[in-house]
Amino acid sequence: MTPTSRLLIVCMAALLVATPSWVAAQDGTPQQLARFRVLIPDVEPLEDADRGFDRDVAKALRELIGVMATHQIIERDDIRDSLDDLDMRIEDLNCAFTRQLAVRMDA
Repeated sequence: MTPTSRLLIVCMAALLVATPSWVAAQDGTPQQLARFRVLIPDVEPLEDADRGFDRDVAKALRELIGVMATHQIIERDDIRDSLDDLDMRIEDLNCAFTRQLAVRMDA
């Protein structure tokens, strides 16, 4: 296992914070199912990573998790909007700030 993949696994395990949310059943009636909102910020790249590596990894994870019937992804724009309210940038997020932001965004 490479250090990059180990870092990615540790970050994703620490950052996936989920709560149930309301979704519609197949017949259109509202029903509470176990659908989890997931906050996936850009990961912190190592010093030898390519430019944009952090955004590419986060985008790929959002796409993979977004197709799951049990999970709902919080979009990058929504993350940025919440960070604007706090006068922060997405680049400023670390594990502690991300967990606090997830609570604030009900994720």
